[in-house]
This record gives sequence, C-alpha cells and structure tokens, in this order.
Amino acid sequence: RTEAVRKVLIKAETPGRVVRLPVERGARVKAGTVIARLALDDRQARLNEARALARQRQIEYRAAEKLKAKGYRAETAYAASQAQLDAARAQVARIEIEIAKTRIRAPFDGIVEEQVAELGAYLKVGEVIAQLVDEDPYLVIGQVSEIDVARLALDADGEARLVGGEPVHGRIRFIAATADPETRTFRVELEVANRERRLRDGVTAELRLPVGTIRAHVVSPAVLTLDDEGRIGVRAVGTDSRVRFYPVKILADDNDGVWLAGLPEVVDVIVVGQEFVRHGDRVEAVAAQAGS
Repeated sequence: RTEAVRKVLIKAETPGRVVRLPVERGARVKAGTVIARLALDDRQARLNEARALARQRQIEYRAAEKLKAKGYRAETAYAASQAQLDAARAQVARIEIEIAKTRIRAPFDGIVEEQVAELGAYLKVGEVIAQLVDEDPYLVIGQVSEIDVARLALDADGEARLVGGEPVHGRIRFIAATADPETRTFRVELEVANRERRLRDGVTAELRLPVGTIRAHVVSPAVLTLDDEGRIGVRAVGTDSRVRFYPVKILADDNDGVWLAGLPEVVDVIVVGQEFVRHGDRVEAVAAQAGS
C-alpha cells in the first residue's frame, strides 16, 4: 500500500482563541505558511511593559558599571544590577516567543488534510489545530518473508504497480530489523517521487524488488523427473548421444512453465521418454516437433 512519508498533527503551543484560519482543508502550503492565528489578548501589552522594564534595567546597569569603575559601587551591587538586566531581557524573550506561537505555521511543505480547529474556538495547549501531510516523496509499504528479507539491500532499486496499473519507481529506504510477531514478515519501504501529486495515501500496490539477475530456462513441468537419490532435475542428451541427469533448482513458475537454474546455457532436454532412460545410457535422439 502507499503511505505518506509524514503525517503531522499540528497542535497549539500556547492557549488562545482562534481569530483567523487563512487556509482551508485540502490546501497545499509551503513550510512557514501561517495556517491559524490566535488572539494576542494582553500579550502585546505585557511585551511593551517588559521592554520598558528592560530599558530601565539597562540604564541602571550602565550607571552601576560607571560607579564600579570609579570604586563607588560594591561588586555584589554591580552583580545584582546585571542579574536584573538579564532577567528583564529574558522576560522580553519569553513573551516574544509566546506571541510567535499565536501564529501557527506549517513545519514543511504539504497538504492540509484536516482543519480541526474552528474559528472562534478557544484552544488549550496541546489541542489539535490541523493535520498536515507531506506529499513528496511517498512510500510504498510491503511485507517480505523471513526467507527473502536477507536478499534485500538499502538503496536498491524497486518498482511498484498501483491498483490502477500505473508503475512507479524508487529506492528501498527502510528494511525492518524486527519481524511482525503474527505474520513473521518484515516491513519494507520503497521511497518514490510524487512531484506531480498523483499518489494518495492507502492505495493498494504490488511491490517488485529485484534482488539480482540469474540465468534460467523455462520448461514444461512435465519434463521434470527424479534421479535415484531423489533429486529433482531433467534428463538431457549430450553431444556424445549419452543421457545426462542435471539437478535443477526451481526458481519460479508462471503460465509459460517452470523456471529452472542449474542447466548449461545450451541443452537438449528429453521431453518424451525421460522416465525410460538413465544417466549414461546411449540414445538416438529425435528433435521434438513444434508444439509437442
């Protein structure tokens, strides 16, 4: 399935009444865009008061500094004046931060999936204002069996085919280190570009993760046989007209037949009568007719 890289619930960091919602649900926004504003209430007045006090403390500190230089002010009194100035400046900074928090901004580029807050509502700290979804890149999530997960590697290429048939390409960005306890499978994430904003969250997809290339032959399942040791394989005729048994590994099967590994690149497989000959027998081979 597809999944957004990030889904964030944006919450209020300071209490206040919602006085403006500049963007609507479904709007695409850039990082830093104001998506809601809270009432300032008395914050501006408190900031003006704090700045006035800071200016006063600055004047007092300069006076104390001059008196100390002339030897008329004790070290402790000078230190106290400096501490008062620092405290006044800190109070200004705290109120400025509080005021900045009344403008709720998007932390990254994305789409406003949900606009939870209502105009005029009073929000407490931690209450949800909106949900923002990052649309680019996107993830395609799959589960890989414990048998196959060791064959995957981070940053390897992969392909996903969406339920509508559209293919998308990307790279493996995450392979889980712990299996799902119920399915014994490992989560794998394929990161794909979504610059055109065509992908949506939760769409079914088929994930293909190539793990290498191997030479194989496709044959009819009917040519498979067993040797005296119980190994599965095929019987073929060598250049010396003698029968040879080749153990094989079945890689996959499809509508065309079974894919086998372990055969020479060119091989004359016995397709009729393979059960009546043994390894080393001399035979007179006859080429099979098309379709036989």
